[in-house]
Amino acid sequence: MQLHRELPAFQPRVVLMDVDDTIAPSTMPVSPEMAAALDGLCAKGIALVFVSGGSVEHMWGQVTRQLARPHTLLGTSGSHAVDVAVGGPQGTRQELFNHGFSAQERSEILAALQALIDRYHVVPDTSAVDQLQDRGCQFTLSALGRGAAEARKRAF
Repeated sequence: MQLHRELPAFQPRVVLMDVDDTIAPSTMPVSPEMAAALDGLCAKGIALVFVSGGSVEHMWGQVTRQLARPHTLLGTSGSHAVDVAVGGPQGTRQELFNHGFSAQERSEILAALQALIDRYHVVPDTSAVDQLQDRGCQFTLSALGRGAAEARKRAF
């Protein structure tokens, strides 16, 4: 896979891309072929920035562990930014910013979402922890659970 063949005639300095269902299947790691293509862009001097609704921790396993080159992660839809100096399993990072809710706000939001789950009897295929996620600056209610089977989520 050679992503750089499809770049415009001018050399971009930065490429910003979504993760889920763009460079990798939803919640799954980047494939070895995609990782090689992305590392190839870095080798050409192009900075890579990845954005996801998922947390930086999730993106670490999904993206960083697969790449060898430096990049930036924008987790929870851009509210948490981390520069990754070295990728791979031993990657190193520097937090740029992390804008989250206060403990009280998080507690109130979680209580409201849990009340909706209880009121409408929303039962996940996976677990309650997988269904309602507190990402610090964003909350996700996945009716079937984030880790539910892909075919089941698409049908839902």
